[in-house]
Amino acid sequence: MNRSLLHPAFKDSRLKQLNRYPQLHPYYDTTRDFLIFLHDTDLINISINGLLEKDGDIDTVTINRPYLHRWTKPYADGRIAKGYALENYMKENPSPVTLLTLTGYHDYNKFGKRVNTGKTLVTCYDSIKYGYSLLRQMMRKDHPGAQWFWAWEPHETGYPHMHLAYLGEFTDAEMERYRDHWSKKLRIGDRDHGLDFEVSKTAPIDSVRNYLIGYCSKTLAINADDWTPAELVFNAITWKHRYRTFGATRTLSKVMAMPVPEYSHNFYWVATSILGDLPGYHIEKEVNHTKNESLRLAFDNLS
Repeated sequence: MNRSLLHPAFKDSRLKQLNRYPQLHPYYDTTRDFLIFLHDTDLINISINGLLEKDGDIDTVTINRPYLHRWTKPYADGRIAKGYALENYMKENPSPVTLLTLTGYHDYNKFGKRVNTGKTLVTCYDSIKYGYSLLRQMMRKDHPGAQWFWAWEPHETGYPHMHLAYLGEFTDAEMERYRDHWSKKLRIGDRDHGLDFEVSKTAPIDSVRNYLIGYCSKTLAINADDWTPAELVFNAITWKHRYRTFGATRTLSKVMAMPVPEYSHNFYWVATSILGDLPGYHIEKEVNHTKNESLRLAFDNLS
């Protein structure tokens, strides 16, 4: 990775603002590298080379693709498509929706005052993730076959919290038990705000789709240029630690899965070429050669 001060990533004004926020400043290096990653991968092209068999004829083919990752527009478009697929499912399977917000303790409040110790952005994420894994088990035990989806989002301070949309309702006793487990046994967040419930019995079907897209808007490329410094740091942390920012139960995952197109021909992959003119250097390499020598020989002879 090119960390030269001349790299365009250093011109991002949000990077310069991190010193103002005590909870964000420790992640300066991670955020810098994330900006470099976003800039550099935008300049990379991937060429997939192989053989195409169609109607009895075989010929070489090259498929050009951009470098795709979570913060590219095609990925964001795919998430939006999942929202519409979920909306169609809800039309056929109407259900009350219970919205949960999972929150943890923070080191600093929104005024920059230290209110805790050892509750960084990363430890906050890890503690909520752990708490969710236990909450999920409790929900499964109480309601086998229940379905939900979840998404992470940053607070205005950058600290993460999780939204969860549960297709169904909990009893008052169940919600009290979940809250007590979160605040008293796990001590992840306080009693009043650590685990919050909101039941919607009459919300429009499309609101569930809007929930999904809205929750994910701060972790996709839809408005990356408009991210605040806190939102930028949040995304940089998820990039570095490879945190998932969205997920769903098995049934909903299948509902929202993108269809695989059917092809009337066969493609035999041979090699992948990676090309990129990056700030200060150029990359050009071929990787992942096929181990099938006959395919490679045929490709070379037809090229």
